[in-house]
Amino acid sequence: MAEDGVTHMFLLKRLSPFLVAVLNLAFLEAILKWPSLFFVLAGVLIFFNLFFVGFLAIKNLGFKVTLRFWLTYFMLTMAVNASFLFIDNAVLRQGLIVIHVLCIAVYQEFLFNFLYRPEKYKVYSLENLNNIINLLTVFLANLAIFALIVFMNMAVWLSLLIEMCLIICSLILLFRANKLELKGNGWLLVASGLVVVEFFIIFTWLPFNFFIKAVLISAIYYLLSGVAKLIANQQLYKNTFLVFLSVAVVIWTALLVTSRWI
Repeated sequence: MAEDGVTHMFLLKRLSPFLVAVLNLAFLEAILKWPSLFFVLAGVLIFFNLFFVGFLAIKNLGFKVTLRFWLTYFMLTMAVNASFLFIDNAVLRQGLIVIHVLCIAVYQEFLFNFLYRPEKYKVYSLENLNNIINLLTVFLANLAIFALIVFMNMAVWLSLLIEMCLIICSLILLFRANKLELKGNGWLLVASGLVVVEFFIIFTWLPFNFFIKAVLISAIYYLLSGVAKLIANQQLYKNTFLVFLSVAVVIWTALLVTSRWI
């Protein structure tokens, strides 16, 4: 009986990427169909996502390490759900659902392989996907924050507090995921966070669409977080810095040239 129980638990863990994908797809589509139930459906979805990642990780990694995965899933799911409130285009919504479902299902699959089938795990898979999820979370969360300022007249001080928490948590998770020491590198987190927040303050007063603002602030975050990682790894060379800088500059230039002032 005990062996059967162990087998069933392992099977459930093996199926968890599929179950996570189905649940996220179902609940996000349900939110689109019944927006009046937004908070209930979003809350239940967050619970399921946290449950499944904890179900995989906590026994093997312990509470402290699993907390990083909980925060990653929580912040991503919150950002996706919050951005849903302000995206009217049906195609963009469906695209966001697909991206979110793929990200969280593949992350769950990578985590399962890392913990239970190391021979199937490709080195740096979790780290690379985590970097993508981290940036996606920052973008979607900022989209929601800027939209809340415009449509809900959210107080600047409250939006600033949320932004500071978002950026600091995102940077800490980024460092943890890439196995970078926080001790001795705290100044990098503080400096990067302050610069991002300063740009956030500037953008709150600029007459751009909230979508454009979110992309611009995400480009800044991409540049600064990338440079912070390179400094922490002692790999900040001219060529690598120019890659991050070029991407950020191209995004900024393209948006500022083509965007309308509102």
